[in-house]
Amino acid sequence: MKSLAFKMGDDTLLWECQYDIINTTTRAGEVRPVDVEQALNSPIESPRLEELAAGCRKVVVLVPDITRAWQGIDRMCVAVRKRLSTAGVGEVTWLIATGQHRRMSSDEERVVLGEARKPQDHVLCHQSTENLTDTGKVTSRGTPIVIQKDAYEADLLILLGGICYHDLAGFAGGRKIIIPGISSRESIQANHRNGLIGNEFNEKVTCGELDKNPVALDMEEYTKVVLKDKKSFLLNVITDERGKPHSYVAGNFLEAWRKGVREAQALQTIWVDELADVAFVSCGGYPYDLELYQATKALTAVYHGIKDRGGIILVAELREGMGTPIFDRFMRLAMGDLVVAIEELKKDFTIPAYIATKTVHELQGRRCALVTKNKNVAFPGLITDNIEEAANYVLGEAFAGRALYIPTGNAVHVEKVKREV
Repeated sequence: MKSLAFKMGDDTLLWECQYDIINTTTRAGEVRPVDVEQALNSPIESPRLEELAAGCRKVVVLVPDITRAWQGIDRMCVAVRKRLSTAGVGEVTWLIATGQHRRMSSDEERVVLGEARKPQDHVLCHQSTENLTDTGKVTSRGTPIVIQKDAYEADLLILLGGICYHDLAGFAGGRKIIIPGISSRESIQANHRNGLIGNEFNEKVTCGELDKNPVALDMEEYTKVVLKDKKSFLLNVITDERGKPHSYVAGNFLEAWRKGVREAQALQTIWVDELADVAFVSCGGYPYDLELYQATKALTAVYHGIKDRGGIILVAELREGMGTPIFDRFMRLAMGDLVVAIEELKKDFTIPAYIATKTVHELQGRRCALVTKNKNVAFPGLITDNIEEAANYVLGEAFAGRALYIPTGNAVHVEKVKREV
């Protein structure tokens, strides 16, 4: 027996596991911690922020919204504002890069910005259908480049964010603060439609894939066009296997981000020597398991660590249920008819709809269970508040295979070690 701990909201669920648990390793020791000030003092392929900001008329800082508050955004905002003040910048525009998320409240703005905002500063919340500038340019994949007006008019754009595995963009951070962050609804949908090929999901659009991922490549091209004739500076945090800030990178928007991606691969990848028959995975507790929309990241985390059609048991509190109405609708639609859901997705592509539909697609043929306090949700498997019941449903009474245990699924990604022949 081995005692396994699963965070569920603010609580911890303990369970005595009778199954054989496979060994996991990380390469986190390869990454030396670098704090915010160290990163700002040694920018990668870029002048220091103070040098770039000197003499700039309009400085706009792009800030992730409240759904990324776990990145410690306020620390980055405070550090950046201090440097801008040193450079003589009196007024700053803080632009909350919501993409297609809802508008943030005043309380949420205070959480995100912390003590960074000065009385003379402005705070704007991007909305993907308002206050836009059409650059008249289009990427090679047909994505129109339409961005928020204040960002377009800025002399200096500062890109904040966090680098972690992402199931559409390969890795978050960097260019994602531009698209979807401050782009039009039309631009976002055009970019994300690269996740589909006809009525099939593009297998190259997945966690960790960049070189052949059309969504990621389109994002990079789009951002290069936006920043081509503009001063820009990036500051991103890299989280560890618990989702806590570990290191920072600063400087050129592409080269600094690429260094951060390499660090994220070392910090956040859980390596296994063999594929498991079943995965027991928790999101990592609140706020990661606030809703099923965000909790699906824990499912994505374990797909590469289990056998084809291997079982999954997901532990998530879900105090806010499904999350967005669109995610809820498409989850239920896809569970009823996956083909119809994909057709609807093609007509009006949104990230929640994509994630819901792809989740149902990925779980086809698998025995799955959701252990949650909120049973008023939709899920393509058993829904229960008892992990023993979930294990019996997924594994049966005569299970003799091996299990994968991942306690912080929203912060990591599992991969099998590749052996040279």
